[in-house]
Amino acid sequence: MGYLLANRIAVSFEDEVVKVVYASLSHGSLTVRKTLLLKNEEFDDFLAGERHREFIVVADFKVSYYDILFLPPAKDKYLRQIVYSEIRKKNPELKDFSFSYSVLGETVRESRKALEVFFYAVSNADLYQIIQRFDKYRKTVKSIFPIAAALSRLVNALPVAGDEPQLCIAETGPNKTLFLVKGGKLHFIRTANALETGVHDIDVHDINMTVNYCRQTLRMTPSSVLLLGGVCLGYDAAMGFNVPSASMLLPFGIPGACVYIPEKIFARREEAMDFVSPIAALMPYKSADAFNILPRQYEFLTLQKKGLALCTVCFILLSLIALWFLRTKISEISRLKGEAALLRTDISMMESGRRSYDMHYAELMKYMPLINFLNSVNSAPDAQKALISLSSLKEPHNKAVELKALTVTVDSGALKLVLQGNIEAEKYADIQKHYRTLVDELRRLKGMTVGSDTLDIKNRKFQIEARYSDK
Repeated sequence: MGYLLANRIAVSFEDEVVKVVYASLSHGSLTVRKTLLLKNEEFDDFLAGERHREFIVVADFKVSYYDILFLPPAKDKYLRQIVYSEIRKKNPELKDFSFSYSVLGETVRESRKALEVFFYAVSNADLYQIIQRFDKYRKTVKSIFPIAAALSRLVNALPVAGDEPQLCIAETGPNKTLFLVKGGKLHFIRTANALETGVHDIDVHDINMTVNYCRQTLRMTPSSVLLLGGVCLGYDAAMGFNVPSASMLLPFGIPGACVYIPEKIFARREEAMDFVSPIAALMPYKSADAFNILPRQYEFLTLQKKGLALCTVCFILLSLIALWFLRTKISEISRLKGEAALLRTDISMMESGRRSYDMHYAELMKYMPLINFLNSVNSAPDAQKALISLSSLKEPHNKAVELKALTVTVDSGALKLVLQGNIEAEKYADIQKHYRTLVDELRRLKGMTVGSDTLDIKNRKFQIEARYSDK
């Protein structure tokens, strides 16, 4: 169905009826997909069965506050607080409220520059009464617009819109809403009670009084009267409007301009006339939040909910990524467990081999002393060769050198020799001569190294330490 393509829904509360419009917005064009006309008591059932989550709301507030303020020039970041303070000052009975405003321009008052600011304020109690109807079914209110603010969008999209003031008339239930638009901005709003629908002489009289008020108080004369929505179809008055365009007769013979939907709005004429307020609220506009009087506390809470929902989605995505990562790690862990089992088998086999090695090594250690002894014996030089070499030392000295003792020990692959003896000679010079000759001859022997030698010349005794190696 066509309304399933809708990406926006507007709800307009008008007296005892609720008007609902489904529409889609694409490339600046609005297409109305479906409309519903509900009784007030049917609206809860509608919300219970509706799948859309966000709604734009238009409301005809029974009690509202609006006026023009003249404020000293101030920066934008301070202006809102100044407007808030002035609203409380002008309306002390208004305690907790939400408001919106627009700067109409600069003017001079009492020889001083001043900002001309139009504001619209509503008690938060009235706003939350609307919001709670949606909140009960977990729906979100995106914006709340007064009917005049929503309809001003429609007027601004018309060819007649411009810098000239336009007095606009719309029907909301049994009442008439009159508002003045100039340069795309609201300057004045008034709600007039009516005895019946349509425009009659009494309504024209009321409209002309409003024109006079605009001239005298606001110092602006409306260039034309624009009839919006269903009020066009119920025109039945003989009187004319006191505006320049009053003499113009339009196709239906109405003295004024009967406003239909602009070219970029695609809707049947009957829908356009009966659902003009919610359709206007859905229209694209350069300042789409103008006169959105949604309470800031609720708006902040909605942002928090959206942030929490976004965090929840991110958490779920991260959880899924973590699960996927965990799954890959589990398969890797399973592979490592298999490899660990193989390693444990290899280690158990190695442990059995190690115990066998330890047992054989312990057996070998029993024979190590004997092996070391045999090795030391086999590695020592031949003692017989050393003795044969030493026997040749005595011959050159006849009986002058007498060898008293010879000690032979094995020391690190060599033989350690200690020679002790006497030198028989009368003169000390001869003793010294024979001793030095003996030491030199000992050094010249093959494989012999003299380590130290001592001579007691008085007692004619000597001791020589040497090492012999045949390698």
